[in-house]
Amino acid sequence: MEKDTWIIDGNYSATMDIRLKEADTIIFLHFSTMRCLYGITKRRLQYHKQTRPDLAAGCPEKLDWEFFQYVRKFNKRKAPHIYELLTNYPDKQQITFKSRSQLQKFLQDSS
Repeated sequence: MEKDTWIIDGNYSATMDIRLKEADTIIFLHFSTMRCLYGITKRRLQYHKQTRPDLAAGCPEKLDWEFFQYVRKFNKRKAPHIYELLTNYPDKQQITFKSRSQLQKFLQDSS
């Protein structure tokens, strides 16, 4: 975050306030639970015992029950807290995408 431009992804709650405070634009990918479960399962099957291109070498794809349950419960347990945090930053540009098609349209319109 010390650079002029940066992107941080993830929902690391321990540093969420710091990242939101420093950001000029906040993008929340708030997809349906089924879409997310489909995505993590597909990724696990596609990259079974392999390292995905977006991961560091030696980090093979895995899907354990704990992560599956985290994703399954995210929209009920975590998303409301994220929305609550976002109310603290009305001066920031905030964009929420509820589907991949919304995201793709945004990316196409932005290029």
